[in-house]
Amino acid sequence: MTLQFTQRNQTAPTHTEAMNQTDGTTLSERVLVIAGSDPSGGAGIDVDRSAAEELFGRVECVATAFTDQTSSAVSSVGARNAAIWADEVRSIWKEAGGFAVVKFGLLPGADHVRAAGRLIAEWRAEREVSVIVDPVIESSSGFEFLNEEGCRAILRELLPRGIILTPNLPELAKLTGQDLEELVEDLDLRARAGRDLGDLGGSTIIVKGGHGGEDPVCDILLEPGKRASWRTHERIKSENGPANLRGTGCRFATALAVGISAGLDVEASVDQAGRYVASCISKAIVGRTTSSN
Repeated sequence: MTLQFTQRNQTAPTHTEAMNQTDGTTLSERVLVIAGSDPSGGAGIDVDRSAAEELFGRVECVATAFTDQTSSAVSSVGARNAAIWADEVRSIWKEAGGFAVVKFGLLPGADHVRAAGRLIAEWRAEREVSVIVDPVIESSSGFEFLNEEGCRAILRELLPRGIILTPNLPELAKLTGQDLEELVEDLDLRARAGRDLGDLGGSTIIVKGGHGGEDPVCDILLEPGKRASWRTHERIKSENGPANLRGTGCRFATALAVGISAGLDVEASVDQAGRYVASCISKAIVGRTTSSN
């Protein structure tokens, strides 16, 4: 599958333009991905890497956990020591001379969230960096990746740092205390809940609507100081049967990161990440079972 970004502003090149430069270089910078590893290949850094490759992006990956899971259930998280993976990140950062865009996936505990917060502070002392956080909280089978303390750490340690957070509706409910069923049915409530999160520290919130009841799907982009932007895309049913949604959160956040790394603004990156995930679902290439990503 080949899916390219469409040019949205006059200064940022498309990926095709970037890859076709006569000097052989690319204008899209590498993305640093910090996330969990899934041995089934349906989510985590394997999916992050494949999504980036499909969109002509380049990633460096560091694992926060080596999970024990199949396509249908999680047995254990296998969290690494947060200090160890954070030091690995520092080494890669130093060797690469920094990254313009970083994407966090699974942070399996409050200490991991706090480690992420410290890294963001270190990076921002050196250069501008866009940080995207996909808040992986719970699997579709009910396995808890991040407990209440970890969720509070996201609110206290990450949101005040001006990140881009990409919660789905179950994650939005966990982070805000809103009723999930109400969020599924009420788009205005989603926007208010997302805005409440963003107001904790000037962060951008992208509320994904895949778990909602609306058709077309409505994602809500909430940027500081701007009105809510409602981004719609078709609700896809797979050509090969019921749509399989495992790994879509990983793909969405990575596609968003790749778009930003190529110079697209957040709005254009959100639109095209949504279309990319819809394309994946339509071809039934997104994992093997439904997850909470």
